[in-house]
Amino acid sequence: DLSIEDLRECWGVRILPNDVLKVQNLQAELKRLKKSYANLKNEKNRLNRKLETIIEEKRALQEKYDSLLAEQSKISSE
Repeated sequence: DLSIEDLRECWGVRILPNDVLKVQNLQAELKRLKKSYANLKNEKNRLNRKLETIIEEKRALQEKYDSLLAEQSKISSE
């Protein structure tokens, strides 16, 4: 089509002007998605650090429970 060829020559590119708008929208969406992905990674890392501290607290409580259980069985056997 001659009108398409004229538009391409006018813009000096191989894509039509309406395709430029689509590309700009897609680039903006890609930027938003990258930011969202980075935020999700940060949130995941924060939750993993929180989980590690909770696991350490659980281990400490389990050790205390085991020592108290051993004391109780020692006292009850006497």
